[in-house]
Amino acid sequence: PSAAAVAGHIGQGEEDKVCLVFDLGGGTLDVSLVERFENVVSVTAVCGDNQLGGTDFDFAIAQAFCKETGIDMESLTDQREELLVRQAEACKIALTTQEPVIMAIDDGEISASLALTNEWLIRSCSALFHRLAAPVRRVFLDSGIAMDELDELVMVGGSSHMPSVRRFVARLLGREPAKGSSPDTAIALGAGVCAGMKERAGDLKELVLTDVCPFTLGIASYNRAEPDRPIMSSLIERNCVLPSSREGEYFPVHDDQEIISVRVYQGENLYCADNTLLGELNI
Repeated sequence: PSAAAVAGHIGQGEEDKVCLVFDLGGGTLDVSLVERFENVVSVTAVCGDNQLGGTDFDFAIAQAFCKETGIDMESLTDQREELLVRQAEACKIALTTQEPVIMAIDDGEISASLALTNEWLIRSCSALFHRLAAPVRRVFLDSGIAMDELDELVMVGGSSHMPSVRRFVARLLGREPAKGSSPDTAIALGAGVCAGMKERAGDLKELVLTDVCPFTLGIASYNRAEPDRPIMSSLIERNCVLPSSREGEYFPVHDDQEIISVRVYQGENLYCADNTLLGELNI
């Protein structure tokens, strides 16, 4: 999302703007609120869902198809279910250029068909769309910027091609997506610009990018109540401006302890098991 914001700055000139970058890929959603002014691109706040993307829509479409055609999805073999989900993905892609799209299955034992539209997709995947909205609302709360102060909406990532997603986000924000950015190339272009900034390229040396930490970083600490469930001790909070450094005091659990295991996690959950392990250092 930061790269997409840089690409937008290059493409749109140096006009002051508050920009929301909505990046929906195959498996993750990232939302960034970015302020652009003069030669500075400043990422103000980030939020997202690491378990939400285009593949979730494929499965939800397959489930809705089974429900409306009377097929018991749980009774399908793994091979049939995979075939059905693959067909759901093909129909989802087809809906970007035409509607309705006929989804059909006929393998000798099961025969069913259904006409799909983008409105049907929004209704059938309503739970996923609610999950799309949560990080968008959260990023405004975290930044302290009101939704009506938004100047530009940039949508990137392969799944942002879906008309239903574009329509939903546009309704949520009361703003149409910017037409100048390509969901497929904006991030690559921005990454190229960032590389030029690091190389101090002549036409980019005045451009400055400030970013924030997308997830809270911390280490595992001993949980006396449940020794098998270590607790996340946060050090660098989400949305801290980077680079950032923090210190904390930690002590051995037992007297005469010879080794301390420092396990570094990222995430917002209380228990380390619910966050992502980044690495481990034994001292």
